Amino acid sequence: MALRFQRRITLIPGVRLNIGKKGGSLSFGPRGASINVGKNGLFANIGLPGTGLSIRNRLDSNNKQSSSLGSDTPESIKVVLRVDDLGTLLFETDAGLTLPLNLVKRLKAEQPEIVYQALKQGAEQINKNLDELMSLHYTTPSPYQTKLIYPRLTLPYPKKPVTKTVSFWHKLLGKASIIEQENNQKLSFYEQAIAHWDKIQKEEDEAENYFNTIIEQAVGGDLQAMEKVLAYTLSDLKWAKDTQVSYDFKDQSTLYLDVDLPDLIDMPKKYAEIPSRGYKLLIKERSETQSRKDFCHLVHAILFRITGEIFAALPALKKIILSGYVQQNNAATGVIEDMYIISVEIELSKWVEINFNQLSTVNPVSALERFNIRKNMDRVSNFCQIEPL
Repeated sequence: MALRFQRRITLIPGVRLNIGKKGGSLSFGPRGASINVGKNGLFANIGLPGTGLSIRNRLDSNNKQSSSLGSDTPESIKVVLRVDDLGTLLFETDAGLTLPLNLVKRLKAEQPEIVYQALKQGAEQINKNLDELMSLHYTTPSPYQTKLIYPRLTLPYPKKPVTKTVSFWHKLLGKASIIEQENNQKLSFYEQAIAHWDKIQKEEDEAENYFNTIIEQAVGGDLQAMEKVLAYTLSDLKWAKDTQVSYDFKDQSTLYLDVDLPDLIDMPKKYAEIPSRGYKLLIKERSETQSRKDFCHLVHAILFRITGEIFAALPALKKIILSGYVQQNNAATGVIEDMYIISVEIELSKWVEINFNQLSTVNPVSALERFNIRKNMDRVSNFCQIEPL
């Protein structure tokens, strides 16, 4: 089935479509614990992801224990705790060498919390993709929540340079002209920097005013402005792959939108749990049945999230008809074709009944089934082809 609507947006991971006078533009947008073992004792270095900071903690309070490492112990050994693909916790040096067994036993005995945290981080890393997919709808905005804010570029004002004072001795030694030339050059660069800063501020002021004008026009129901805000809003979402979205505004209050959905084969297949005993994660393969249920949840969560984002950004809308499709091989022709698997008509008047402060308790499947929805699933939770609304 060919795409139903001519207006299309290609959404690329990490790329945002901006609202500008000249049309759309683009913007580009396990760390574990480590331990030092040295002549002064054991220290834990715990990184804080995303901050560039780390915490260094003393692990042993008895200096005699550190001396028991022996005279051939290096002054400092950096130990990295990591979980391999099989879920086993490894104790290695920063050079990738296996830590001696006596040191491994010592760390396990004296610092079980550090070891536990390493296992926990390993499990979180393995489960990250699935957890993010299952919680995709948690951050859906309320239709009364948002007013789009222009992402203004802020630059510090240029700092005035320090110039040298021409003294009597400089004049006497014939260096006055050199110093004056240096001062003039610094001041010239400073003036250029100010001019550049002023130019950027003026451009930002114009862009912000234009942005706010478009938002106001979209709120008022201007279709061209609504199209720009729609593209801007959707491109700000986190997409796992290049995604095609086609749409058509029937009028200022009704939007039809088709979404290119991910494939079942791309669903995460593993999930890790921390064992009650031992130092190896319990990595479980998700069954085909569970993967299909995960995919079903994700499909509904995607449509739920998109609906919320659009209603929040375009308050003039009263109804959204969303349809999702996947690519499937046509057994008769061998051609990859688009197959629609879900279609739902969502009215704003009913959408506002959802408690957006408790989305972690909302099942997106049940939420969308409150509306006029069209889908066909077999007894083992496979989506079958439908005719979209």
